[in-house]
Amino acid sequence: MPIQPGKRIMCMLFAVILFASLSAAVYAGAGSDTNTEEKQYDEYEDFFEIIAAIRESGEHPHFIDANAERYDAYQARYPNEPFDRIIAFVNVNMDKGFYEEIHTIEDPDNINVLQNKHYALPSGWEPGDLVNIGGGQMMREEAAQHFNLMRDAMRDAGLRVNVIIVYRSYNTQQNTYGNAVSKYGKETADRNWARPGHSEHQLALSADILHKAMDGSMSNSGFHHTNEFTWLCENAHNYGFILRYPEAYKEFHGYVFEPWHWRYVGVEAASRMFDEGIALYEEYYGKYLIYEVFERVRAYIQEQQDEAERLAAEEAARIAEEEAAAEAERAAEAETTEEQEDVEELPVDSIEATPTIGEHVETAEPARSAENAHLIAGSIGTGVCVINLVVMAAKRKQRRRSS
Repeated sequence: MPIQPGKRIMCMLFAVILFASLSAAVYAGAGSDTNTEEKQYDEYEDFFEIIAAIRESGEHPHFIDANAERYDAYQARYPNEPFDRIIAFVNVNMDKGFYEEIHTIEDPDNINVLQNKHYALPSGWEPGDLVNIGGGQMMREEAAQHFNLMRDAMRDAGLRVNVIIVYRSYNTQQNTYGNAVSKYGKETADRNWARPGHSEHQLALSADILHKAMDGSMSNSGFHHTNEFTWLCENAHNYGFILRYPEAYKEFHGYVFEPWHWRYVGVEAASRMFDEGIALYEEYYGKYLIYEVFERVRAYIQEQQDEAERLAAEEAARIAEEEAAAEAERAAEAETTEEQEDVEELPVDSIEATPTIGEHVETAEPARSAENAHLIAGSIGTGVCVINLVVMAAKRKQRRRSS
């Protein structure tokens, strides 16, 4: 059923208001630097819908014109990787060598912060909301709440887990890395340990989870073959955790495969990575969380808003034109009626009740005919009577003569 003109324009005006509100929401979620966005999860539903709409149009919403040549160069290095992923990796400087071009994280308190061999924590930064999750291990409060729920769910499933490392301070990490360099050399140390400022354990958002054997012993050897690891791969996203250093992407993240290292990024981000099959957090961050993506979404919203306003204006003009034409037609009909009323002097009822000249003749003639007939009949009657009297008188006279 076609939408009535009035309803159509109301729908379009509503669309304008909707796009304006989305624009304000997205603007509120964007910062001024790659690592300083203040994103709110309750704004993500509309944000991701817009991202999907842009993708359906055949565009890459996270494509940055200034990086075009870098995309091509990185794609040449990894021709088997989809271009969508290449864009995301370049957006977070993964085309640079490890520790070659280091950026200081400006918002380390952000749960979604990206920290790796390209992004480092500020010297001296420490998390301010640490809580004990057991065994003296400290984790940031939001992450700790979700980790405790996840650990309880694993235990309810009959799994045996233990956490050996969560938070490390800058100084502790510096000593750990320094000892590894002294013992194994820098190249080996860089593959197995993070340099100070680059370890996610300093964020207090990551936990090293190990299988606890029946005899109480723990080991990370072969953890990826355990039921605990399988459960985490299938369920950790429901609690906001991701496998941070998957085996298939060692060349990109720069570490050995660590099946025990799980990072908290929030339920929304972890679930979207799981649903979209995104294995590496750098890809997710480069697709959705960099400032330029928010800029692209704002531009798309503005385009849609402008189009909605244009359609609304056209619809309003069409309706106004139709109403003007209808009003002109009504005025013409009223003017014709007035002219007809001016010509006719008598009311319609009187005109219908007054006979015409012809009608007067037709009604008068029968009356006169009846009167003439009456007069003729009377005259004939009188004549008959006179004749009778004359006849009678003649007969009497004849009888007298006879007698």
